[in-house]
Amino acid sequence: MCFKNLFSLLDYHVPTLSFISHLFDNLAMMTRRQRIIKLLEERDYSPGELAVALELRGRGAKKVILEDLKAIQKTLKREGKVLLIKPAECRKCGFIFRPEINIPSRCPKCKSEWIEEPRFKIAPK
Repeated sequence: MCFKNLFSLLDYHVPTLSFISHLFDNLAMMTRRQRIIKLLEERDYSPGELAVALELRGRGAKKVILEDLKAIQKTLKREGKVLLIKPAECRKCGFIFRPEINIPSRCPKCKSEWIEEPRFKIAPK
């Protein structure tokens, strides 16, 4: 096989640097809410896991995620999708909280602070 044909074959099958940088630019240009939607369409996440996946740090990271989820829920209604919520649960007594977009601080039944965070996922209606 001729070298010229080999290199043209490699150019066709191996992504170029410009193609790879274009992909990263598209990901970098996505807003935080768009990235959350993309993640939640793949599988379920807790607010803490979303904060880690989006590389958010600090005390208010989960609060920012919860605010974004409330806005995303409204957006999804217009798109014919739904935000599924697995409610928070007390790890000590098993009390199940209402399915809502917040993280409870304490169990009303046993007063334990050992709470499993709610989990969220996007599904078609």
